Amino acid sequence: MRFVGLCALAFGLLFAPLRAHAADDAEPSEPAKTTLEEAPADAASPAAPAGGEWCSPDVETLANNVCYAKGPNKDPKRRTLVIFLHGLTEDGAGWQHSLQKGMALAGKRLDFSALMPRGRNGVGPGRKQSTIAWPGGEEVRKLYEDDVIKEWFDAKAEIEKKEGAPFDEVFVMGFSNGAYYASSLALRGRLDVDGYAVFAGGSANGSAAGKQTKNRQPLFVGVATKDATAKKGKELVKALDALKWPHRTDSRPVGHVVADGQLDRAIEYLRDPKKPPSKKTSEKSHASGKKKSATKPAKKTKKKKS
Repeated sequence: MRFVGLCALAFGLLFAPLRAHAADDAEPSEPAKTTLEEAPADAASPAAPAGGEWCSPDVETLANNVCYAKGPNKDPKRRTLVIFLHGLTEDGAGWQHSLQKGMALAGKRLDFSALMPRGRNGVGPGRKQSTIAWPGGEEVRKLYEDDVIKEWFDAKAEIEKKEGAPFDEVFVMGFSNGAYYASSLALRGRLDVDGYAVFAGGSANGSAAGKQTKNRQPLFVGVATKDATAKKGKELVKALDALKWPHRTDSRPVGHVVADGQLDRAIEYLRDPKKPPSKKTSEKSHASGKKKSATKPAKKTKKKKS
């Protein structure tokens, strides 16, 4: 089944924030198109519980509004944690609940646990206080980044203590505004993690710092070619090529969403970066939106004259 379609209402809005932004500090673009009916920007989510809780009732709430969905741990020797960074979200709207439910379902299918922290108000484009974003700009990073990252790893330590086992691998993934921040963390070598993935976002702004970075973890770049973020995504890929940074690119003809199967391909790559992509998930068979025939066309035969 297709990735986005798989979870229907629970996952259909997974990667569709109220407004899409083409850069971590840029002016807002037009609202993103979703696979479901478009919601007005000022509408409250019908799924949002009274009080506007950050975490959905379907997932666990840890300290500092960090949400957690435990994976099935099918392979006890390879416990995987995905720290997923949301896109721009209007405070109190509740749309992040769809993302949290979707990541919980994806974790069950792909065998990972998902940690879904909350960004900060007033650090995104225009410094709008009602918008929750990640501290992408240098100025806000100085003010908030240490505390933001500490929340993630305090939550990780809490989970490991509760479950009685450490995670064997940790991947940081982000969509839209979360993708811009994740690419910045990767290029700066800011975190002690095992890899990164960005979807419909990501920027080469940190590539200058990347020249000095020794902690070069694999980076999966999911480019949405029909989205305003595509230009930045391609620039990131070009910078990674120049830096000889371990990475894999997956381009799909979609708008501001995570394309079908991209999360699967990201997990596959980050778990084994040296392994070539399987035929089932290879970029070549999907980049144009049409699969190429596996067999050569039959040769035309001349009709015999009667």
